[in-house]
Amino acid sequence: MRVPQATQVVLSISMWFVDYWWIFAPVFSAGLAALVGIGFLCRHRSLGTFLLWLFITTGAAIVLNAIVVFTIQMGLATALEGLSR
Repeated sequence: MRVPQATQVVLSISMWFVDYWWIFAPVFSAGLAALVGIGFLCRHRSLGTFLLWLFITTGAAIVLNAIVVFTIQMGLATALEGLSR
């Protein structure tokens, strides 16, 4: 019995982050600083620019989380189907 390909990709990426967290931490910190800086600049330009930036950042997070939840649910459904046989 095998899990779907998307689930294998998510698991591989998560295991990479577990093994190499010390590489990801500074990159994440720099990316967070860049996001905050861009958000600060957009906020002080106009409300429309700030709202666009807010929707882009939150929308990307929601889409990526939805993909992860979907792949986990598909893996669970596949496992339960295999166990019921």
